Amino acid sequence: MSREDKILDYLKTFKKITSLEAINTFGETRLSARIFNLKKRGFKFETQKVRVPTRDGWAYVAEYTLKEY
Repeated sequence: MSREDKILDYLKTFKKITSLEAINTFGETRLSARIFNLKKRGFKFETQKVRVPTRDGWAYVAEYTLKEY
């Protein structure tokens, strides 16, 4: 199973993913590219910036939400 398909399965279960979750869960550092490919396959997403804790304070990352599929 490709990383793209693993991310899709994750989204079908949890509905949302951030780049940090993708790195920690799948070792995926190019989440935006995977989301782009999924959009080309017809899946719809909402994107928003969310604040997440880091070891140095806080950072903003993209959070992708899978809309109805």
